[in-house]
Amino acid sequence: MATPRSADAIFDNAITFDAPSPEGEEATNYEIGYRTSRPQINGAIALYYTEFDNRIVAGSVLNPATEEPESFFINAGETTAWGVEISGVYQPEFFNDMVFGIVNFTYNNTELQDGFGVNPAGSQLADSPEFFGTVGVTVEPTDYIVANLTGRYTGERFADFQEAATQPGNRMEAFWNWSAFVDFGGPNPFGISENVSLRFNVDNILDEDTLAFTFTTTGNGNAFYRPFNPRTFQATLVVAF
Repeated sequence: MATPRSADAIFDNAITFDAPSPEGEEATNYEIGYRTSRPQINGAIALYYTEFDNRIVAGSVLNPATEEPESFFINAGETTAWGVEISGVYQPEFFNDMVFGIVNFTYNNTELQDGFGVNPAGSQLADSPEFFGTVGVTVEPTDYIVANLTGRYTGERFADFQEAATQPGNRMEAFWNWSAFVDFGGPNPFGISENVSLRFNVDNILDEDTLAFTFTTTGNGNAFYRPFNPRTFQATLVVAF
């Protein structure tokens, strides 16, 4: 069930036109998995299958006063989701435990079982990529330096509930977001107080130009989008008292 704050946002449907509040959704989930933990490697794999009744999904309209999209929520009937998730952490001994890598990838198949409105049964759920995941490497050469490089993959997906059948522009391309940071802080040989730390971040290293965020549509029209942020640099100085 949704948290109370999320439920308030869903069931009030405070928008510029009269829309009925959705009914509560229910879900049944089945999952089986295996996990291993060893000195240099931790890994897990899980298979899952979930059935939703009265699945609550988001649509959007353009507010004529603000010219900004606003979301509303309706029921989409029965939907299913099934897939597999694989995750692991590897810290090779030959790097003296100073380097470790992570991986987490998911295959997620979602489908409308009933269909609703103009959206036929068998369609993929909006904003639900089949493939997504994360890879990363962290290096800790000393007690006072930590560096990380992380890539996050989002597969192709749709911004509507009919797989872009009437609006080809509702198909969203796959993309990678690479980010990195270097953190300086803690015990060090330079006489700098341990309560001072400095962190440098860079996001979207490859300056990927894509529509990364969507306000999904439940009708035949075009969805609304927000572009991914350009390459961004940040520096943060923290002094703890």
